[in-house]
Amino acid sequence: EVEDLGLFRKLMEVNYLGAVYCAHPALPYLKESGGVFIAISSIQGKVGVPLHTGYSAAKHALQGFCDALRMEVEADGVGVMAVLLHWLRGTELRKNAFGGDGQALGESSRKHSKESVTLEEASRAIMLGMIKRERQLYIPKKLKYLVAANALWPKLAERVVKGKVGREDK
Repeated sequence: EVEDLGLFRKLMEVNYLGAVYCAHPALPYLKESGGVFIAISSIQGKVGVPLHTGYSAAKHALQGFCDALRMEVEADGVGVMAVLLHWLRGTELRKNAFGGDGQALGESSRKHSKESVTLEEASRAIMLGMIKRERQLYIPKKLKYLVAANALWPKLAERVVKGKVGREDK
């Protein structure tokens, strides 16, 4: 249970509004240069995850923003790429993630899953995706199959996600 509903506001401010507040001032420069706006999202922007309701909601909002912005600026030669990541190794994300009380979780004994990628792997993939002007970039690539399964067989996808979350919490 969430003890502090203000946590949802914090998650929206960081994970959604942070990108919005970066995108709009940058648009004139992106239009001038034909650049690409890159939003660091999460697979949770496409598939909800139990015990992550606030984060999943914020990343869904970011995904909707990217999809709409892409259509708005395409004629101006601007690309918009949403990066849908799994866990990254080599960051302080787990330590700084919010718990149900709205406070940082701190040190965790949980290990990253085998699907996690290094910062270097993610950076290389993002640079290549930018060069190719990808719309959606899944890191690792196999995450796109979860999104497809969620669209076609949502109950199956939910079972997979619930099972994965259950294994990671042990």
